[in-house]
Amino acid sequence: MRELISESPRHGDRGLNNVSVRGLGGPVLAISREPGSRSPSIARALARQLDWPLYDTEALGYLLAKSDQSDDIMDRLDLDQRTWVEEHLGQWRHHHGGADTTMLSLARLVLGLACPGRVVFLGSGAGFLVPRLSVLHVGIVGRRDERLAEIQQTRRLTPVVAASQLAAEEERRHEFLHRLTGAEFAQPDAYDLMINSSSLGEETCVLLTMAAMRNRFADIPFAV
Repeated sequence: MRELISESPRHGDRGLNNVSVRGLGGPVLAISREPGSRSPSIARALARQLDWPLYDTEALGYLLAKSDQSDDIMDRLDLDQRTWVEEHLGQWRHHHGGADTTMLSLARLVLGLACPGRVVFLGSGAGFLVPRLSVLHVGIVGRRDERLAEIQQTRRLTPVVAASQLAAEEERRHEFLHRLTGAEFAQPDAYDLMINSSSLGEETCVLLTMAAMRNRFADIPFAV
């Protein structure tokens, strides 16, 4: 966990391609995933190729629980960057006025990490929090039977227990995204790229995402 988050990154409208986002925050890669879609290994491979830090739900939860850690992230931002964070946080609050304290803290943390850019997020709705010009938002999906088999195998569960856990995680994910976005997460244009890990496999998912990153942020050199 500490290795995952020990190095802080040094460092809208979706219809515009090849836009320089250095003054707007980003570039950021945000991955939204169905449970059991093998997205953690895909995200790790992408973070290695990009040579960017990866923040998954566990890492973000750790930072939120350690107020000194999340405060340190904000303290590293300059005045313009902090203003950027607060402006976009204010826009998000305007559209989601009923957000509770936990959601607000998560939104501020994600924006604080995203502002300098060059970071990968896995889960936690980050792709809906970062301004759309600054992020490539990728959804990773898979056939339910294969996702169920993945959960059963990796967690060493019986079929019945695996099915119960998958159903519970899908329900929690749906409820969380609904709280975070309203109904936006279910809209056809909610993502820049949707990938089926069941039919394509992990390696192709990585290749497609890297190609999309290079196209979306064409003025930024990426590690290969």
